[in-house]
Formats: sequence, C-alpha cells, structure tokens
Amino acid sequence: GRVALIGGFATAPRYQGSGSSKVNSHTLDRPLDALRAAVEGGGGALVYAAGYEPGHAALDDALIDEAVAAASGADAAIILAGLPDEFESEGFDRSHMRLPEQMDRLIAAVAAAQPRCVVVLSNGSPVLMPWLGGVPAVLETYLSGQAGALALADLLFGAACPSGKLAETFPAAAEDCASHAHFASNPRRLVYREGLHVGYRHFLTQGVQPVFPFGHGLSYTSFEYGPLSPSESAIAISDPAAASVLTLTLELRNAGSCDGSEVVQLYVASSRRSGGVHRPARELRAFRKVWLPRGESKTVRLDLDARAFAFYDTRAGGWRVEGGEYELVASASSEDVRSRAVVSVSSEGAAAPHEGAVAANPPYVEATDEVLGQMGLQVQPERSVRPFDRRTTVGEMGEEAGCCGKCLYSMLICGMPKATNPIEHRLRLEMTRTLPLEILFNFANGGHLREPSTREPPPPPEGC
Repeated sequence: GRVALIGGFATAPRYQGSGSSKVNSHTLDRPLDALRAAVEGGGGALVYAAGYEPGHAALDDALIDEAVAAASGADAAIILAGLPDEFESEGFDRSHMRLPEQMDRLIAAVAAAQPRCVVVLSNGSPVLMPWLGGVPAVLETYLSGQAGALALADLLFGAACPSGKLAETFPAAAEDCASHAHFASNPRRLVYREGLHVGYRHFLTQGVQPVFPFGHGLSYTSFEYGPLSPSESAIAISDPAAASVLTLTLELRNAGSCDGSEVVQLYVASSRRSGGVHRPARELRAFRKVWLPRGESKTVRLDLDARAFAFYDTRAGGWRVEGGEYELVASASSEDVRSRAVVSVSSEGAAAPHEGAVAANPPYVEATDEVLGQMGLQVQPERSVRPFDRRTTVGEMGEEAGCCGKCLYSMLICGMPKATNPIEHRLRLEMTRTLPLEILFNFANGGHLREPSTREPPPPPEGC
C-alpha cells in the first residue's frame, strides 16, 4: 500500500532533551529513512510531507494543505508530532500544555482527510490532545533517543509489540491538576498545597477523569488477570520498617494473538478513609513486568513490605501503621482494576494516629495553611522585592532598581556570549535573570557579602 508520512520530525527528530541532558549523538537515525525502509521492504510506497517546520512549528497553511493532499492520496497516514525544543527544557517552565497550534491544526486536517492514521508523539511531558476523538491511535514515544526511529518502525509495522505504561497522568486540562491554582502564582514563593494529592492520587481521590491515567498503555495483545490471592488474610505489623510482610499472587494469561509484556500494578487502599489520618483513595505499592508468549500463562508474585501500609506521622517524626482492613487492587493502570483482595492489618503499639495528625480525612484538593499546620508545616509569609537583599535576583534588580538596576541587568546580558543554539541562549538568559545577587557576588569569592569583622586588622609587615 501507499503510506503518507507527515511531520517535520521525520527529518529532524525530537529525540532528546535540552540543557545539561543534551548529548552529542554518535549517529542519529531519522524516522523518514527507517519508515521508508520498512514500507518499501514490504512492497509499499512512502510519500512524505513536512506539515510544519520542526524547529518552531510556526503557522503555515501551505504546509498543512500539502500534508492533506499527501494523506488523501495514500492508504494510511503516520503523523509525527510533539513538542519542539523551544517548548520545553530545563531552566524554564512551560506556560501551557498545548502542542504548537500548527501541529493541532495539522493533525485535525489530516485525520479528517485520511481516517486511517496514527499520531506519534515525541515530547518530554504530557500534552493536550483536542483532536483525540478524530484519530484511531496514538503512540507516545516520549524522547526515544538516537535509535528511536528504528524502534518506531518496529512498533508501527508489528515487528515489536508496544508494552510501555505511562509514568504520569495525562489530564484533560491543566486546571484538572491539583497544583494548578497555586503553582507559579507568586514569583518569589511556591507552596506545595496539593499535599498527598500528587499525580494519580489526586485524580483517583477527587474523581477527576483524565484523558489517560497513570499506568495506562495499550498493546497489540490482551491480558487476562486471575484472582488476587494474599498469602495471609490477616497480618500483624510491629515494625513499620519490616522488609516483607505479605505476598500476593495472581495468574496472568496472554489472551491475544501475539507475544507481549504486561505491567501488573498493585495498589493499596485503606478501608478506614472515613476516619484516622487522611489517605489517598489508593496508592501504587508494587509492580512487575511480565513477558508472555501468546496463549501462555504465568503466576505473578508481588511482595509488600510494612511501608506499603504505613503513613509518615509528621508530629511523631516516623512511620506508623494504622490497624484495620486494607483493599489490595491488581490493575492494568491506576483506573483499570482487574482483581481485588482484602487483608486485615493489626499494628502493635501504633494503632491510633498521633494526636494532632491530619484526621477526619479532609476532602481537600489544596491544603490550606491550617491543614499544613496540622502537619507541622508553617507557610512563610510572602517576601516583597524591597528592600533588596542577597536573595534579590538580577531580573528583579533590572525591574525594580531604577536606572542602576537596568544598567546592571543590561551589562550582564550584553556581556554574555550568545549561544548559536536559540534554546541554549534562552537558558543563559533565564539563568541570568533568576540569578540571586548572593550567587553573583560569589563569583568574586563572596567578598561583597562578608559580614564586617569586629577584629582588629593584623599589623602591616615590617618595612611597609
């Protein structure tokens, strides 16, 4: 058949991060070359259309029209998309979760013209997918490295079976994340008010439906889970640091038509969430990746230590275990529950939470100052830019210190060698802008920040 390959990443792949993670690759395989070899090796033909410029993905209707024409004349389309270097890097935060507008428009247009398509994403963090309902498949490759193009060809044409699982939640909107309301709300202070509601714990506990949950990942095959069997129905925990307190087993069967791997995930939930300390709905406590030929089965073993049932008591300064019933959940993702079991836990000498701990299971999304105070944490008051001190940044001096501050900022920026790579140049600018004066003066051995000495200076050498 005829396959249309769409996307500038085909010739200039996004395969690694920027900043300190960037390496000089010995060789770099291009998706265009790898996919052309795979298609033509099977007797087909591949046509290519850029669809966007890979460096910036600026708006360009002509490139979209060209891609739509190529896809319309093909039997199937492969769309390569993701985040260009300038959209994410260490040293600066993303301001939104969207793909470049050119890519969103491209995917929607190509999918409308050619329903038999797959979107391949190259990105280092979750993105929004407004076009998801119009495409039959999405392959998340993240930043797959210098040989990622060869792996991509194997996955798309069936030489290998996808078996990865998401290590993060893909939300439907940034506003769905627990940290959204307070992250970057103040340029000089950041309070982690989500408490225990980090990642999948927030989505599960608050009942927020993501686009793709933590631990999700489809395959060309399917797996059947047998009953989850604990080694004991009741356990006693005297030491919260005990290495092994419970073993669980289940039978896993590859019920599909090809060989593949599955990641069995074990979550633990306390049935006493209506009392005692606040706990998320359930938490990942063990996992195991299992490779199975088609039609075969294997007994999967998962071991839990005492910490799987414990919480950290901030007032007591240590790990504690509450007695009661705990539900154990074997899942294919944080939301795809396949098998359950219940075990009764008794805890010697630590059955009740420490007085003053966060109790009554408050249904918070953002921990208030009061809740944080119950954890023994005190939120520091906001610090104003003035008066200036050693923690004042170069950027704040440039904005708030009048002509002198602007002069200092300009001298530092102008005196900085400009990098040929625009991302590296942006990193240098951001580093300079956020540099505290304390660090800047340390470049002069900290002499400008030393406290005045109360001692008499040593006498000069003789003859001086």
